[in-house]
Amino acid sequence: MNKPKISSRRKRVLIIVVGVFAILCVIAFNLKQRFLGDIPLETSPLKINFLATNDADSRPSQLTTWPWPNAKKQNSHNGVSTWTKTAPDGTLLTLNEFDFGDNKNLRLELFDQDEDDKKPWDNRVKYWPRAVGQITKQLNSQKRGQIIACWNGLFFGYYKGEISPSGEAFHVSPVVIRKRVHAFGANHRWTFGIEYSKSGAPTFSVAHLPSKAFLQRFDFAGGSAQCLVLNRQPLRLQPFPKKGEKPIKQPVASTPQEVGHIPIFDHMKTCRASIAWSKDSRKLWVLWVKEPDSESGSAFAMRRGLPIGGGWTVPDLQRFWLSMKPQGVSTAINSDAGDVLQTTLLRTDGNYDLIPPGWATRDYMRKTFAPSFKNAPQGGALMYFYVRDVS
Repeated sequence: MNKPKISSRRKRVLIIVVGVFAILCVIAFNLKQRFLGDIPLETSPLKINFLATNDADSRPSQLTTWPWPNAKKQNSHNGVSTWTKTAPDGTLLTLNEFDFGDNKNLRLELFDQDEDDKKPWDNRVKYWPRAVGQITKQLNSQKRGQIIACWNGLFFGYYKGEISPSGEAFHVSPVVIRKRVHAFGANHRWTFGIEYSKSGAPTFSVAHLPSKAFLQRFDFAGGSAQCLVLNRQPLRLQPFPKKGEKPIKQPVASTPQEVGHIPIFDHMKTCRASIAWSKDSRKLWVLWVKEPDSESGSAFAMRRGLPIGGGWTVPDLQRFWLSMKPQGVSTAINSDAGDVLQTTLLRTDGNYDLIPPGWATRDYMRKTFAPSFKNAPQGGALMYFYVRDVS
């Protein structure tokens, strides 16, 4: 029996389809870039180093100004307000306001997995098992006050560039935990710090490439942040790359006049975790942006000029915080996010809403867990910010 003939045109189409599918598979498996500190710790074997962007890529994402229309507001705790909104592109937005004047028992602190693992402060951490659910449960068990919110902290890196359940993480900048400075690695960009007075009132601040002596003033601090707005004024952003323009070679030096550029990471639309505060540090705002797709997919789409799905860029974050100046926003930073974004937020019923890390599960965008966090996903970060009530 003769086999049916396939036209040369159909053969070419088939070859193209198979080729594109193969590339996407390779990208999905290998393009797990984490732009941490001053280097991308893992690069694609395809070595795609050009940007096929278009004008639409640089336009503002949806809902990047305040207020969000018809956003749901919840007062889950004394001094805590939360607004949630899902954008038309599927991006899940959560804005939290913590009023340290209304509730003087609130504390913003930083937990580091290296402080209590098998070899504390050796700069090697099996970070994966303790994700945000497990950390929230652990912090609550310490009986130092109820955890109101918890989310992934500042930038970090991986030995061998490996993101996996067996991987180990390390610090890329100094970190301060309970006034003790752990000076790992070089200092990159901006450091975000928290100081508490004897009365318990917080002062939030940022410093550009601070010395170790300067860091000793903080109760908690971490480096490699990006400063979006400083004293109500926007800092300088790297312009969106033009079509065919290669990304700036890393490391990228930063100045006190700049946000602190991270190639690709700044301009791709992905998950974000950002913090802002008022001039008097009475109010703290935390914004979580959860994209419906993936960090690697967003990076690939930007590099190849493909349609970009949900998520925000760094310019989107700056635009949002500037729109909140009437609410009192004075200074704002951008922290680590992408697929590492993970959060818990206390509900009025005593349970927690959990946004899972994208690199561990994509089964849901947000889910409610009991305080035991039974069956909560793993896929942890090295550091976690958290707000607790010490009353």
